[in-house]
Amino acid sequence: FTGKAAAPFPGKEVLLMKLACLLAPLGIVQGFTDVEISDIVYDSRRAKPGCAFVCMRGSSSDGHRYAAGAVQAGAAVVVAEEPVEAPGAQVILVPDTRKALERNRIPVLFLHGEEDGFVPLSMTEENFAACRAEKRLYTVPGAGHAQSFGVDPEGCKRVLREFLERCGTQR
Repeated sequence: FTGKAAAPFPGKEVLLMKLACLLAPLGIVQGFTDVEISDIVYDSRRAKPGCAFVCMRGSSSDGHRYAAGAVQAGAAVVVAEEPVEAPGAQVILVPDTRKALERNRIPVLFLHGEEDGFVPLSMTEENFAACRAEKRLYTVPGAGHAQSFGVDPEGCKRVLREFLERCGTQR
């Protein structure tokens, strides 16, 4: 961890990680420019400046189709299984993005609406099972796609606070 960034709650900071630390468990040690990564996302609508976007294939959607949108939202890095359109971002090609997630050691909080018709809950459960880092899965009954916070803001805030505290963020 190399630096700090603004966080979702006042008085909290999020630790930044160098791309090299993220890629080392994958055996990738050259061929990229080392930058600070603030977050890892696999839903392009959650992409924000400084994040790494991982293109995941699901039963009804393929994240490779959304790489350009993630970069437009600020993703600095795209991890993909095939070449993608990602102007201005580094593209890291790996044989299997799900296996790459298995090697991740960065804590991951999975928030998912149980009524999500776009990204099935089963896909998030598969990603959760594959992730070997410290993790937490929080599902929101009655929430559709990208609606978890709107349906259960207090529950989502509580889970996020607990997760950030457990994963070593600083005040």
